[in-house]
Amino acid sequence: FDDAFDGDLGDSLEGVEPAFEAGTPPPSTPDVASGASFGRPENVDAILDMLHRERLFEPPGESPAATAWAAKKESKAAGTRVGVPLIVAWVLAIGLAVGGFFGWQAWVANQDAEAAALIAEARERALRGTHQALVDAERMLRQARELSPQGDEGPTVLLFVHTQRALEDGAFEPGFLQPTVERAAQAGMTGARVDIAHAVIAFTRGDAETGEAKLAAALASGGDDPTVRYAAGRLGQRLARDDASEHLEAALEREPALASAAIALAEGLADAGQPSEALARIEAVLARHEGHLRATLWKALLEADDAEPGPALAAIEAQEGLDHGAPADKVLHALTRARLLRRLGRTEEATAAIQAAASAGATEPRLQALTATAAQAVGDLARAQQAAMAAVAGAPAIAEYRKLLAEILVARRDGVRALRTLAHLSADDPEVLALSARAALIVGSEDTLTATAEALASYLEGEPDPSVEMRALRIRVGVRLGDAGRMLDAARRLSRDAPGDPEAGMAVAEAALEARDARLAIEALERVTTAAPNDAEGHYLLGRARRMGGDAEGAEAALQRTLELQPGHGDAQIMLGYLLLDAGKFEEADALYQTIGARVGQSGSGRSFAAAGRLGRIEALVGLGRVADAKVQAESLREADRSAASTKLVLARLALADGRPGEAVQLLRPMATAEEVGADVIALYGDALYAAGETLAAAETFERAMAIDAAHPEALIGYATSLVRGEKYREAGEILTRAATALERRIRPPALRARMLALRGRVGLERGSRDAALRDLRAATEIAGAPAEAWFYLGEALAGRSSPDARAAYEGYLERAPNGPLAARARRAIR
Repeated sequence: FDDAFDGDLGDSLEGVEPAFEAGTPPPSTPDVASGASFGRPENVDAILDMLHRERLFEPPGESPAATAWAAKKESKAAGTRVGVPLIVAWVLAIGLAVGGFFGWQAWVANQDAEAAALIAEARERALRGTHQALVDAERMLRQARELSPQGDEGPTVLLFVHTQRALEDGAFEPGFLQPTVERAAQAGMTGARVDIAHAVIAFTRGDAETGEAKLAAALASGGDDPTVRYAAGRLGQRLARDDASEHLEAALEREPALASAAIALAEGLADAGQPSEALARIEAVLARHEGHLRATLWKALLEADDAEPGPALAAIEAQEGLDHGAPADKVLHALTRARLLRRLGRTEEATAAIQAAASAGATEPRLQALTATAAQAVGDLARAQQAAMAAVAGAPAIAEYRKLLAEILVARRDGVRALRTLAHLSADDPEVLALSARAALIVGSEDTLTATAEALASYLEGEPDPSVEMRALRIRVGVRLGDAGRMLDAARRLSRDAPGDPEAGMAVAEAALEARDARLAIEALERVTTAAPNDAEGHYLLGRARRMGGDAEGAEAALQRTLELQPGHGDAQIMLGYLLLDAGKFEEADALYQTIGARVGQSGSGRSFAAAGRLGRIEALVGLGRVADAKVQAESLREADRSAASTKLVLARLALADGRPGEAVQLLRPMATAEEVGADVIALYGDALYAAGETLAAAETFERAMAIDAAHPEALIGYATSLVRGEKYREAGEILTRAATALERRIRPPALRARMLALRGRVGLERGSRDAALRDLRAATEIAGAPAEAWFYLGEALAGRSSPDARAAYEGYLERAPNGPLAARARRAIR
């Protein structure tokens, strides 16, 4: 209390202290350490009196009237009055709450209305179906979801938008569709559009079982939904189903504004070879959706073969909207440009356009097939094969893509792969049978040809009016099976029935080639290449025929034309290499065989490019006199290649050039003594026997070769050499006359002619025809690669006439063969 009353109440306690002094002081209790009365006892009466004066205490017994509480109405309120403000606040709060509720309701209604408008606009854009329209629709649906998160219609439309993107962008990739389907599942959404979206995803991933189940569920519950029928039809096209068009027609009937369904129908009509009907569908889309990018591009492509190329090219190059187009749009644009550029003769630009189409990022099988066809048209068969293989991989059930790939493989002379590709298709299809026959002709194996001949015979028996192509293929297969005589008669009949038909001409040519009737083959093939100037196979066979006929320049021109039309024609490259070797153009042959050897794989007839290139180089290097380099190439041959007959022939020639005739005899004997063998092998075996000192055996071998081919130059010259060795000069002279005639008709290296002239000059010397001998020997020494003996016998012919010239001739021999069998005589002659 000291602290409490130390202020204003301190004065009212004056005089209290004496009262405390008069009484007995109570025990002292420690107080707080402050105040003026610290330690003094309290005067209770004085305190009570003070409290009474201050009206803080009412003593007992005092009149109630004096101490009664004032009436409520008489009392004055103390403090702040809060009742009314509270009431007002509550009223205002309730009013604001009610107003806020109705305002919120109005705001929500406005948001829903905006969302509904966006969804409606997105639906319209989805029906338009261009890539830009679908992107815009997706953006609008995202805004609608932000405005009205609880709406169900937006996600349903979004499923349709993303399903279209998966089916129409050109990649058949569910990148956008997958998360949309997952969100639908999280939200508990079900229904036909969810099922069809699941089906699209399943088929893109190769899960056909799940795809079939989801597709069936979608059609069962949403058969009246045009978006579901559209997606089912698009999937049906990819899966090669007969009901694809039915679904697309149903979708378009229920929703005529669904552009993607109409364009899908147009694409199907184009695939079926009905371009005018396809164009009508496209024009209907453009009438409803003005400026529709995909429809505009399809219209340009469908009209590219008939429109004026210059203006059409200018129009397609000025096409707008490609920056906002899908990969599929860019492919169509590039392919249209390529077609128009090709019509204008701008092949390189057309090829570049096709490359742009291939790199546009569209993997959809139809687009890949279109790219393959375009690349095939400009001769880019490598790119064509790549695109066709992608089309087959993406849609293995579509037979047309397999046939396209097989056609390209046949054009590339890859018969083995072509037959593998066609093995999945029915041979009852005439196109499949024809392609299989062409592939079998390339492969050339007896089993394949026999099976093909049986299939063609069965087809022709059941066909009342067979095509020229099928009859020609049957003849060509029969020729390859060894029935050339009968087939040649059949080919001539076919040529009379179908004059000017390239297929009939090819049949006649192949039969004539097999019968070694070069003149008839050349006549037929010249007609073929005139009628079909861009037929690489015709030019290839013409090159073979001219080579057989001894026309080296004509053969080379035909083979070069083949490679211009089809740069990757492996058999034409190898045949050109043979021709260059025949003609003695060893440097050109070496360069060509290096190119061939760098290729990977095999030629259409099954020859390994690596092996063919190495063997060709060995022969070219031997012809150039670079035997050591040729031996290096031979050492690099694989063991698997050494067992081939063609390899043994080349190695035997190398052994002879290297002075190892015994090794050549060992390599050639098994082949040369076989029952079925050609004159080339026997003649080379005779050369090896002669070089090994087996003169009589060599002569018999040459006679055997001439019995097979009476005009074989190497056999004739070899036999004449044996006769000269036996000093039978008259008989040798007769044989050499035949050899000279044969060399005029056959393509052989100039060195072989030099050998013939040198031998004939020696015979002339022995028979006393010095002037004729001198002419022959001079001519021989003027030819690169002439034998060293030509200079020795030239010296013999000049001896006694012109000593300086004779001396020069002997020296020429010694320079070329310092240790030769005639070296001692040459040295004695110039002493």
